[in-house]
Amino acid sequence: MLLLYPMRSLTRVRLLALLLASTLLMSVQAAVPIKPPEQEINRASVFLTNNIDRPLRYTPVGTDFVITNGGEFFNRPLYGGGGAVRVDAGDIPEFSIYARGRGGNLRVGVRVDGRSVWLHQMNQIIARYRPGAMEHEIRDPMLGEGVLNLQSIGTRTREGLPFTPP
Repeated sequence: MLLLYPMRSLTRVRLLALLLASTLLMSVQAAVPIKPPEQEINRASVFLTNNIDRPLRYTPVGTDFVITNGGEFFNRPLYGGGGAVRVDAGDIPEFSIYARGRGGNLRVGVRVDGRSVWLHQMNQIIARYRPGAMEHEIRDPMLGEGVLNLQSIGTRTREGLPFTPP
């Protein structure tokens, strides 16, 4: 037997079914305690005594952090006077300049005997980070027995990125 309901009563049935389903769903959700994100425990990120062994990448030397042939870009901020410009250095001699409406990356290279190469592509790069300054000591067969030292510092009175001899 086929029953035909008028459209109004069919809409009422759908509305009542939707209301009943949402009420049931709300009662089920109320029974499950919800923790705020800061109380959720992610076992992969908790540092316990059996989960803290990691290789030492940087070696402390005096007040410096030193790494040879590290692979990180822009992981060491060169703080200045608190203006609108910030510079980030890293294990690699390339710099990121953050400025309102301008900025970008500064990549340094050398040219010897008609051959050009970026500093981050050289054989050995020893990076020394000290608060407010970054020093890169660079060796490569292209430089012969020479060593290229590049020191960059944060500024206090002007916005910029000065390079000085070490």
